[in-house]
Amino acid sequence: MRTVFYRYICKNIPNYPRMKKILFLLMLACCAGVGTRAQAQAQAPAQTQDQTPDQAQAQSKTQDQDQAQAQTPARTQASTAGTPQTAATPALTFPEPEFIGQVLAVLSNDTTRQLVQESLSPRHRDSAGAKLFGIGRTHINELVLNSPKSVTRFRQGDDIALIVRVMDNHVDPMSEISVIRFKTSRKFRTAEYSSEGTLGDKQYNTLERQPFTARKFGTGSYMLLLQQPLPGEYGITINAPGNLSVSTFGIDK
Repeated sequence: MRTVFYRYICKNIPNYPRMKKILFLLMLACCAGVGTRAQAQAQAPAQTQDQTPDQAQAQSKTQDQDQAQAQTPARTQASTAGTPQTAATPALTFPEPEFIGQVLAVLSNDTTRQLVQESLSPRHRDSAGAKLFGIGRTHINELVLNSPKSVTRFRQGDDIALIVRVMDNHVDPMSEISVIRFKTSRKFRTAEYSSEGTLGDKQYNTLERQPFTARKFGTGSYMLLLQQPLPGEYGITINAPGNLSVSTFGIDK
């Protein structure tokens, strides 16, 4: 029966024997591919288990490096967000004088010292020429300190910073503060503020004022800067009605 059926097929399908061989070869190829893939999957865990400790450590180190590189941009961004862009040096802070008219000198070691306040005495006199010959200035008005030198001393060439307490630090400091240079003698320091001559000529506001730069300081003070003043005796006064006190300092050669 099988022989008759096979002959019938071969007679009616001439290429049947050849097709049978091709189908058989394809089945063998598919079976070989499936077997190779299964063998590779089975060998992969074995190869991982067969790694030496050094190989495993190297692989772990590589993975850690990759993870660190991935995290570096995020860490950098977080660090930049939490850190100021510039490292600012802490600013020095100085106190304000306690009372109006007091002055603090900023010293070279970044400390302050209060200048001694002295009392001014108004004095009226005539010049020697007016007394002897009747020619010269008469009615000289001046302010006098009854000592030749101030207690507080600076050196020539220093830039001097002073903190001055005033009634209102929202106005022009030149209208509030005067830095005066005194004339000196063996017993006194004097500052002339007006005079009148024998011919009737008059001079007012003749105090020898010193230039300075100023800025606001604190709630009610100014910080003054005197740039390399000349040697001599100086005083700082607040322009207030009836004020006859002065904070003094001297500059030595």
